Amino acid sequence: MLMTVKNQRGLCLLALATGIALLATAQVLRADGTVTTLGGAGAGWADGNTFELSLFDNPAGVAADNAGNLLVADRDNNAIRLITAVGDDANSQTITILSNLPSPLAVTFDAATNFYVLTAGDGLVRQYNSFGNFITHWPALTKPTALAIDARTNIYVTLLNGAVVKLNPTNSAAPPVVVEPSGTFNQPQGIAALSSGQLAVSDTGNHAVQLVNPLTGAVQLLAGGNGPGYTNGPPPYAAFNQPWQLFQAPNGAIVVADRGNNRVRVILINGAVTNLYGVSTNQWDYGPGLFPGWYDGVGADFGTNAAACRDPVGVTVDRAGVVYTTEDYYHLLREVTGSGLTGASGAGGSTSNTVVVLPPTFSPNSGYFPMGQTITVSNLNNSLFFNPTVYYTTDGTDPTTNSLQLALTNNLGVILWHNSTNDLTALKLKAFIGSFASATVSGLSAATNTVGIPPSLNGNVLAGIGSTIVLPVVVNLGSNQTLASIQYRLDLTPEESPPGHFAPNIPTALLQVLPLATNDFIPLTGPSASGGSAQFGFYSQSSTNTTTGQVTNQIGILSSPSVPFTLRNFGAVGLLAVPIPATAQPGDRYRLELKFPEGTSDANQASVPLASLPDLEIVVSTNVCYLVGDTAPSFWYNAETGTGFGEGNISNDDVNNVFLASLGVRVPFPFTDLFDAMDVFPEDTPTAAGGDGRIRFLDWQITLDRALRFQTNNWMRYWGPGGVRVTSAATLTGSADTPAEKISDPLPGVVWVRQALLRAGAVPAAVPGTSVNVPIYLNVAPGASVAGMEFSVVITNSTPGAAQVSSPVTFSPAPALGIPAPQQTVTLAPNGAGWAWSDPSFDPPLEGSNLVGQVSFTLPSDAPATSLYTVQFVAADGAPAPTNNTYFQYDFETSPGAVAVRSTNLPPPAITSVEWRTNFFGSADNPLAADNADPDGDGMPNWAEYLAGTNPTNALSRLQLAPLVVQTNGAVVLRWLSAPYRAYAVETAPSPTGANWSAVATNVLGTGDYLQIVDTNSAAITRFYRVRLQP
Repeated sequence: MLMTVKNQRGLCLLALATGIALLATAQVLRADGTVTTLGGAGAGWADGNTFELSLFDNPAGVAADNAGNLLVADRDNNAIRLITAVGDDANSQTITILSNLPSPLAVTFDAATNFYVLTAGDGLVRQYNSFGNFITHWPALTKPTALAIDARTNIYVTLLNGAVVKLNPTNSAAPPVVVEPSGTFNQPQGIAALSSGQLAVSDTGNHAVQLVNPLTGAVQLLAGGNGPGYTNGPPPYAAFNQPWQLFQAPNGAIVVADRGNNRVRVILINGAVTNLYGVSTNQWDYGPGLFPGWYDGVGADFGTNAAACRDPVGVTVDRAGVVYTTEDYYHLLREVTGSGLTGASGAGGSTSNTVVVLPPTFSPNSGYFPMGQTITVSNLNNSLFFNPTVYYTTDGTDPTTNSLQLALTNNLGVILWHNSTNDLTALKLKAFIGSFASATVSGLSAATNTVGIPPSLNGNVLAGIGSTIVLPVVVNLGSNQTLASIQYRLDLTPEESPPGHFAPNIPTALLQVLPLATNDFIPLTGPSASGGSAQFGFYSQSSTNTTTGQVTNQIGILSSPSVPFTLRNFGAVGLLAVPIPATAQPGDRYRLELKFPEGTSDANQASVPLASLPDLEIVVSTNVCYLVGDTAPSFWYNAETGTGFGEGNISNDDVNNVFLASLGVRVPFPFTDLFDAMDVFPEDTPTAAGGDGRIRFLDWQITLDRALRFQTNNWMRYWGPGGVRVTSAATLTGSADTPAEKISDPLPGVVWVRQALLRAGAVPAAVPGTSVNVPIYLNVAPGASVAGMEFSVVITNSTPGAAQVSSPVTFSPAPALGIPAPQQTVTLAPNGAGWAWSDPSFDPPLEGSNLVGQVSFTLPSDAPATSLYTVQFVAADGAPAPTNNTYFQYDFETSPGAVAVRSTNLPPPAITSVEWRTNFFGSADNPLAADNADPDGDGMPNWAEYLAGTNPTNALSRLQLAPLVVQTNGAVVLRWLSAPYRAYAVETAPSPTGANWSAVATNVLGTGDYLQIVDTNSAAITRFYRVRLQP
């Protein structure tokens, strides 16, 4: 009798009647990788401890999930095997999760942790969810050989006839699309989807690895193709022998099961081919009791401790760069660690796989641009393995792959720079190819000291007829340069365009030099002065061209010698207000030229050389328009597309701007377009622009009305002929239940995300003609907090002929919580109202369940008995406390309340929210949306799906534990798919009935991803487990 035994250190021993023979040495950790047998030892089938008991029969494909588990396509056992706690000899378990599959060849995961199985016996690709539940399958293929899925869940399959086909990920009934026709390859046995969007195909019969562009069908030889052989090195010399399955590692390299060479090879991202492990057959040990081609050791081409390999077919690489392979000859599952196939962000992988990544270049790369600037970025890198990426920061920190990613087209990208307090030295960029990174590049200090008016983001400055624009005068200094005084002259000249026509003169008396203050609405970096702000005086005159009559207005600006200032590196040294004449015509141009700049570093005689920036042109246009009330984000004072203010919607940040301006906290210059966009009252009409030149209570209230969509009348303003402000009707880009900013989370458990629920209570036995008080509750989800909010309600009675509420609808805050009075109340005549608290108003922010106050109104004196008055929310949203002046928009959901007249017969309160029912069923009144309905038939009624955060229309979306895994030490591993803003408790009991449930873990916050809890205290008796939602 022959029996294979594996000890705890990685030694494989053969037990014979005559004794024990050593087959492989203990693990040796080296930089070139350590190869270890995880499981298997001859053909068979056995579950249990992976290292000691597991057996496979011609294992083929292998796939790694993100939780440390493997799936193995066990071909001749017709099964999919789950390997848990991979590499942990004591606790790793092999579990058969699918059986009776006809010869599974390949298995892979998608981004949502669904997995896909390719079976040769029937030519099918099957999809399963993470719990192993069957979802669907695609039409049968003829002799499929390999399977891959790209980042967009496109499914690619190779066929034995040399074709490559793509399966539709959203329509399993659709026929396959041919990417490469039959005969393109010679019996391909492997395919991998690369990060670059290309496909790598093992052209097995041609002993090559080929690249395929799935969009164009273009094929490019990557390595091999020189006939069967074994050669490492650059692509022209590399040789393979029947390459089989292949997979891209995190650092971009492609790992290939080189079956005919009995090796596992690596194609580095510089194209060179190297050996990961496996040696020549003449180095195998053929002694008695040994297994030629099976030896655990280090990854090397030769040597006494070099790992041997025989008949490798399957390969995958996990996120940590650990390689897993299957080998058919001895039916093994093996692991390679320490191979250097991954690298941290900004660092390279193994030294043999170093790739030089060129830093990006950008222009302009120096200067201070308060009005914004268009930065053009060039990426100098190309890679067949990865899409080269560029990340950037605007606060001076070093970019990582978690920073802002630049959108590239043909390796060119554009950054719209908006930073009124920093120059371009705060912009930093870094290029990445996989895990390899370039040096960080940043903006530079000025090579030459300059002063002038910088261009806007669009280059020339656009101005409306009759508008007044604001222009900054900035200084850019070289490194370690200081300025303490300055003087310069600005010349404003109307230009001739077309020939013979000059723009009308702007009298010098109308030009304004504005003070620089620390509380300006648009903050600027300016000179600092002891005792306050730097002081500037100005002097003006005009000169006339006697030939053309062209008038040039000249302003001399001089800092006060008695108030020396300090300015280092960069800063603003002036703000100029330029009024455009009402007689100007579209296309008129003005040239602004800064002349004769001079300065000192000591406010005395230490001269600082200064050069002028290029002249700036002001172009008159009728295309300068803005949405009334839409002032955030506020980049600059002038209404110029991309560089001014607003984003096409009215939301909480716009309301905050007007609210603060109404209190005099942050007010734009009153002659600017930005101020006019806040000046809402009196309201616009089709024939006249609104506003009264002041920002007061009604401006804030109307902006709030429009943000809450109480008002649907919105207006655009622009400067028309004669300098008259003209209006036209406008439509907002968002709606009442579509906030300007939302959580974007691709995790599989994200189905329904709302950070808070506003719920109105119920009042029974109300008496006509009396006042009723309806409580309002705010339930904040676990992990969230509310610092400011707004909501509105209307009171309705659906009884035919019933009198509607006509009395004022008021709100009283709950004193116990210290809720302040609303900062704004809006009346919705005649039966509603709205209230708002700016952010932050609640200190501390509200968490958990809160009675925030009560809505009060008087019932009509003739209200019908037994009728119901419904308190329905019209709009509701809020936000947490801002961080660094950045606001985050929460999504609220609501539940209406009711008042029963002379009756205690109130409708049962709905558990689900109005928004939830509308989202999933189209209408809150749809019978399928009822709390106790179960439209997907999964045994969870809607109310349970709502609380669990699962999809009520998908039977596979439900709160459930994955199959339990029991480790050898008796510990139990419990996993489940969580939902955001949910809290869970995991409990155990000796019986599923009764009340003897004890906690394993409580207050486990959901993330939208899988959660795992290990019960290390489980006794050696039968136990039952459950996961439940906590209130």
